[in-house]
Amino acid sequence: MKKIFSILILFFAFSLSANAQETFSEDVREATKKQAYEIANYFEITDMQKINDINNMLLHKKKVETTDFSLERKISISNNLKKKFATMLDEKQLAKFKKNEAFLDAYF
Repeated sequence: MKKIFSILILFFAFSLSANAQETFSEDVREATKKQAYEIANYFEITDMQKINDINNMLLHKKKVETTDFSLERKISISNNLKKKFATMLDEKQLAKFKKNEAFLDAYF
């Protein structure tokens, strides 16, 4: 009997923690998707995989904003996301990125 209760307790503990990880509503997902397309239009990115990657980076940024990380840690993550984004660009897009890096400050 104790084993059955132990198994049930473990089952509920894992199911509750799995539900807690789904933190983004559809509104947040749609907003980041819209932002990803704005960034893609600005940098003339047409590859859907890259647009999806941008969307994932924006979702990651939203997740970081909701955590209790220190300000330095949040700034570091933001800078890393910008660097990761820069690696996705070709030469023409990279020149545009370097000329107007402040454009991404609103997103990352």
